[in-house]
Amino acid sequence: MARSEGRGATLADALGRSRAARFVGRAAEQEMFGQILSGGSSVRVVWIHGPGGVGKSSLTQAFRRQAAGAGRLAIQVDFASVEPRPDALLREAAVQGWATDGDPAPIITLDSFERAAALEGWLQHDWLPALPAAAIVVVAGRRPPSHLWRSDEGWRELLGEIRLRNFAPEETAAYLAGCDVPESEHETAAELTHGHPLALSLVADLARHDSAKSLTRLEDAPDLVDELVRRLVDSIPDEAHRRALQLCAHAWMTTEDLLREVLETRRAGELLAWLRGLSLVEVGPYGVFPHDLARDVIDADLRWRDAVAYADLHRRVQRSSVRRATQVTGAEQQRAIMQVVHAHRHSATAAFWNYDELGTAYFDGVRPTDADHLLQMTSRHQGDAQAALVEHWLGRQPGAFRVVRTKASEPAGFAAVVRLDLADASDLARDPTMRAAREAIERRRPLRPGDHATVMRFLIDAERNQSPSRTLNLGPVLSIQTLLEDPATAWDVICWVDSGAMDPLMEFIDYQRLDGAEHRIGAGAYALFGRDFRRGSLADWFDLLADRELGAPVMSPTGRSDLLALSFDEFATSVGRALKDLHRRDQLVANPLCRSRLVVEGDDDHEPADRLAALIRDAADALAGHPREERLARAIDRTYLRPAPTQEAAAEVLGLPFSTYRRHLTRGVERIVEMLWRREIGGQEVSSNRSGE
Repeated sequence: MARSEGRGATLADALGRSRAARFVGRAAEQEMFGQILSGGSSVRVVWIHGPGGVGKSSLTQAFRRQAAGAGRLAIQVDFASVEPRPDALLREAAVQGWATDGDPAPIITLDSFERAAALEGWLQHDWLPALPAAAIVVVAGRRPPSHLWRSDEGWRELLGEIRLRNFAPEETAAYLAGCDVPESEHETAAELTHGHPLALSLVADLARHDSAKSLTRLEDAPDLVDELVRRLVDSIPDEAHRRALQLCAHAWMTTEDLLREVLETRRAGELLAWLRGLSLVEVGPYGVFPHDLARDVIDADLRWRDAVAYADLHRRVQRSSVRRATQVTGAEQQRAIMQVVHAHRHSATAAFWNYDELGTAYFDGVRPTDADHLLQMTSRHQGDAQAALVEHWLGRQPGAFRVVRTKASEPAGFAAVVRLDLADASDLARDPTMRAAREAIERRRPLRPGDHATVMRFLIDAERNQSPSRTLNLGPVLSIQTLLEDPATAWDVICWVDSGAMDPLMEFIDYQRLDGAEHRIGAGAYALFGRDFRRGSLADWFDLLADRELGAPVMSPTGRSDLLALSFDEFATSVGRALKDLHRRDQLVANPLCRSRLVVEGDDDHEPADRLAALIRDAADALAGHPREERLARAIDRTYLRPAPTQEAAAEVLGLPFSTYRRHLTRGVERIVEMLWRREIGGQEVSSNRSGE
């Protein structure tokens, strides 16, 4: 038989003991309240504020237990169930045993005060001044006290403000242990919830009710997400405000101009003001942003409810950020590119970035006092031979270097994007990385006159080398800045310590491992990854990244070691051979084009030789469909598609002088080469349309 409670005990007493047993953390807040209770502080109004579910009610309950332990009368008024009117507040306090002429030192807690915001003026000017001098009032709500409290000389000394945040890691672990969640699940639960008490409670409930299921993503528990969204957000006025909140959760930083462009609205100022007033939104120097859990939950809610709307929002934010990056320079451009980096947080590359430190550092030029620091950190992490090459390039291309700076005086890291096309023979002889990059490009698709090639030659963090860090966060910033600022960049190459760790990231961003370019410098092994940006526009690349960030499979034919990247002359010669061998499959299978991007990409259902033959026939059909080029198409048809016994016979069938026939044939072959080359370098469909025609 269960132990009986003492006579007169109520379920409220048992409930209080249960809550006390489950309560963890908040030691600093309880110490502060203990000082107020003991008379060691002049504070008489404690104002607790924070987002929904962060534990405000639990803390007020703990304060009431402290008060009861000190022999003080504790009154609770919760505006979740009490009407927000002065008479309703007084009536509820009277029901709980206190009247204005009663106990001279009550502890009165006013919970869910966001529902009673209209009472704030009455509270400050009428009710609180009339309370006994020893009374203590605790206000708990989502919003902080208005500026009127701080601007009042009297209240400034009597008001104590507590901005309640999520649990610290040790508090999170203690809470989960108290809920009997297996220790093996603690790390995942902490990552998903960011230490948010309500989220922890819901995750613990899931673990208790379905111990066999391991929760790894918020989307896997839509009921949990739905409950958190409901608790985090009071109410949303209309669809425009809902979309603004979704944008705020998705973007790194939200500004008025981002709202205006992405949402295509004239209400951007109004929407930003509303976001700033939400308890779950912080105001930073570069825009507004939500608390970590709020960001994850609201973003996950849209992602599982409406994948189409989510994808549209993602692409709009990215395109706006890229457009912004093309219009500004310096620190503003770095922040715009940070929006692009932030978009990777749900992708397969999330582990490569330190999102907690995103925006805490910036790139700057090299100062005279920096050189020794750069050489020392290079020597420490990658050896003296690599440090000697840092010194060499500091002398040859000092403008290639960017130093990572924080509030500290010393560099936190550095990177350098060196121009390969400006390197001379002595540079290549000195630096194995640059020499390997040059040879790899020559083997694949050489530079043409006027083409530039860049190599991210160094990227080193002072503390973490090439592990996730503030420096690694900034690596994409420098790469994208270089590509945006120099449209003549054909090849962009990145050098990494060859541990294999960076291969998944490089494959995701469509950078090919340059097989055969592996090399050693001192005791270190290095690998090169590159992308030929002549194969498609920079905008196409950003679109590809957006698709992959949204979950599109990573299928990168440019990453295949057996893929050939032909120069234009090699490509044209191979097209000529293919036309001649169109009816000789045994010869066509050996054509270099069968290993080109043109043939390999996007077709796993046909053999390469059959695919090549079909592409050539498609190009000839496209040529025939253009009135101005029909005569060229006829020459191609009677020479290669339905060949006459000889070229003289083909000219006779077409009714043309032989010289005219040869001119049409030569120009027809050139046009087919042009159409297929556009497809090879840009992935465009075969078309005979030419600008200006």
